[in-house]
Amino acid sequence: MSACCADQIKGSAMKNAYRVLPVVSAALLLFAVSCAPAPGGGGTANLAPIAVASASPLSGNAPLSAAFDGSGSVDSDGSIVSYSWSFGNGTNGSGVTSTGNYPAAGAFTAVLTVTDNKGATDTDSLTITVNGDGDGDGVFVPSDCNDADGTIFPGAADPAGDNIDSNCDGIDGTESAAVFVNSSTGANTSTCGTILEPCASITQGQSRAVAESKSSVFVAGGSYSKFTVQAGLEVRGGYGQNFQRGVLATSPSIATVTAAFDATVNGPVGVIADGISTATRVADLSIVGTTASAGSSSYGVFVRNSTNALVLDSLNIAGGVAGAGSAGAAGSSGWSGTAGTGSNGGDGFEPGGACNTSSAGGGGAGGGGANSGGSGGKGGVVDGSCGWTGLCSNCNAQAANSGATGGGPGAGSGGGGSSAATDGLPGICTLGGTGPSLRGGDGSAGANGAAGGAGAGAAAGANGAAGLLGVNGAGGGGGGGGGANDCNVDDAGAGGGGGGGGGARATAGGAGGGAGAQSIGLRLQNASPTLIAIQIQLGTGGAGGTGGSGASGQPGGSGGSGGVAFDRGGGGGNGGTGGRGGASGAGGGGGGGAAIGLSRDGSSAPIGSPSYSGGAGGSGGAGGNPGATGLVTNTTVA
Repeated sequence: MSACCADQIKGSAMKNAYRVLPVVSAALLLFAVSCAPAPGGGGTANLAPIAVASASPLSGNAPLSAAFDGSGSVDSDGSIVSYSWSFGNGTNGSGVTSTGNYPAAGAFTAVLTVTDNKGATDTDSLTITVNGDGDGDGVFVPSDCNDADGTIFPGAADPAGDNIDSNCDGIDGTESAAVFVNSSTGANTSTCGTILEPCASITQGQSRAVAESKSSVFVAGGSYSKFTVQAGLEVRGGYGQNFQRGVLATSPSIATVTAAFDATVNGPVGVIADGISTATRVADLSIVGTTASAGSSSYGVFVRNSTNALVLDSLNIAGGVAGAGSAGAAGSSGWSGTAGTGSNGGDGFEPGGACNTSSAGGGGAGGGGANSGGSGGKGGVVDGSCGWTGLCSNCNAQAANSGATGGGPGAGSGGGGSSAATDGLPGICTLGGTGPSLRGGDGSAGANGAAGGAGAGAAAGANGAAGLLGVNGAGGGGGGGGGANDCNVDDAGAGGGGGGGGGARATAGGAGGGAGAQSIGLRLQNASPTLIAIQIQLGTGGAGGTGGSGASGQPGGSGGSGGVAFDRGGGGGNGGTGGRGGASGAGGGGGGGAAIGLSRDGSSAPIGSPSYSGGAGGSGGAGGNPGATGLVTNTTVA
């Protein structure tokens, strides 16, 4: 037989033909392709046998027993006298058929060697694959996705959150029991929720989970709006865009929930849980508070009316900025116009008659107001007394009356009445009478009322005090009357002008500024949830409101003018101006709001404690006196 013929016979295609054809057919095939004897030879050369090995099964779970069969092997010019098996695991066998036992897992190369009656040999090999159960959990690879851990196998319990695919379904958690959410690639449809077609919002994910009777909502990294927790569900973030966790996750894997206004808490909030009494879990989310409007608090998470069946697990909560306190209203003056003006004094005149002890210029009335002005003094009369005959018994001209003092503390003094210019008989100027009577003295002005003090600035978290009230202005003094003169013809003196009324004080001080609102990371009302690995970064309290400005007091009234002198009689003095009413004080600034980590009422008793960092109290409001800066406190009961 030529070398080329032997090569043809021993080709892999020929071996495959022998494995699939009966022995007779294989012999015919071999005959059909046999080569002619080598030219010049001394007879036909020995043809080597062809080894054809088969086994059943070729793979299986350990311990595996495989039945080997070499009956497909042929020798075209003789007979096969020996079948030798090496099972690849250190054991051997012989015979046309043999059995190989594989107690351990692995891939083994089994080799059949056949020898013909003239000593020629050939080999054929097979690979036996033995699946192991290295962890002893009763599940073999490849079904067991981790044969080194007996807790990992198909059908195992797979609680989400440990970054381990315990049940070999491809994710951490149970895929068949979950709805999937991805804000970037998802859409809120009526059928959303699979890994390939996730929902876009946590709210829709929860709705789909309830509709499909699924227990979990798995959230990929991204940005999400506020949501209200549905009882009985697990909402868990921390999944990558491929819905893997840990080192297998594709970025981003942090799910961030941003707070927005909610009417039920009158402020922005990220997550609300209300009335939860069945097993419910919210985990692996980042929750960010936002800036509240004036007067409103800012919340990260708000829980009410819930038991410890609600578990908050591995949440990073960042408090927002609380709203500022309201500004205080301005004070009120409570008046219009000015205080009353004093009346003018009566003018001097010539009384006439044989004797007149009463007629002269009258003093002007004081102006009305919070404190009245003093009345003006009456002018001097021309005679001191009259006899029974109707003639003067004391014919001397008389001095005028002084003006009255105005009302209230610091009132203006009345002006002095002037003395008579002469004395003596009518028409006869005595030695003392040398000229006209003197003018009456002017009344002095009333003192302005003192201003009210500023309201006290508030303590942290409190409202500022209202500004204090001032003092009413004092009334002006009345002007003094002018003296009479009896030189030549008798002249009665003019009256003094009335003093102006004192102005009223402002009726209300500026209102205090309102307290700044609170920034709260986690608020509990009648709620005792279980807290696991909660981290709270405190936010910023609201600024205190500005105190209202004070109001001005009422201007005092003007004094009346003194009466005009007649001939040689004295003129009246002017009334003094009333004092201005005191202004009210400005309101105190409101206290800054607090930055709080966990705020709870007395009926709430959470299990577990968060960790805390950061925080800034709100600045105190400006005003008559500024408010105090808000507090920073990790926990409070309120």
